[in-house]
Amino acid sequence: RATTCLQSMLSRNSLNPADIVQLHKLYTSTSDPPPVDLIRIPQFLELLIDALFKPGSKINQEHKSKYIYLLAYASSVCDNWNFKRGTRKSLNKEELKGTTQAVEKVHSICSASKGSTELIAELGTLYQCIRFPVVSVGVIRWVECEVSDPMFFSLSTEYCPVHLALIDEVVTCHPLLHQRVLEVIQKLPLPCLYSYRLKKYQLNM
Repeated sequence: RATTCLQSMLSRNSLNPADIVQLHKLYTSTSDPPPVDLIRIPQFLELLIDALFKPGSKINQEHKSKYIYLLAYASSVCDNWNFKRGTRKSLNKEELKGTTQAVEKVHSICSASKGSTELIAELGTLYQCIRFPVVSVGVIRWVECEVSDPMFFSLSTEYCPVHLALIDEVVTCHPLLHQRVLEVIQKLPLPCLYSYRLKKYQLNM
């Protein structure tokens, strides 16, 4: 059943609330859930990231917690199988609760269209949650969309926009995400103000 739900969404490259509900049920209400690898398909994870972190994404509020749970489950649960026998050796969900809470907190902040002042007030929470790799991937996606807006830098008067400070924190915490961050940064028309900040930092070294 899990495979059928996934195939339906992947073939359309779009998440379907009915399939999400069914997947959530399979991974929560059974004592023997499907293998976690089924929901670790990169295309499916990207769809979940976009649904939760892409500005303007329309997500069914009734089922939002199910999207968050599936993303957290896919990124935090350790599932060890004996594929020759078709039996599970172990299932470790120790990180699931913390990951779910972190995704939920940052999703709420990113989807609230907060201004820079409000974001600064949330920096402690954001920095704490960024330590979860899946949250950092979501933050990268959110920042990419936000700063790609042609009006973003023209409206920003900060020495260093909060969004770029968050990217700095992602780079510090997750070396494996450096390439992904670089790909995002290379697409951005970095303004003179930020270039000046970098030059001043270099002069102060």
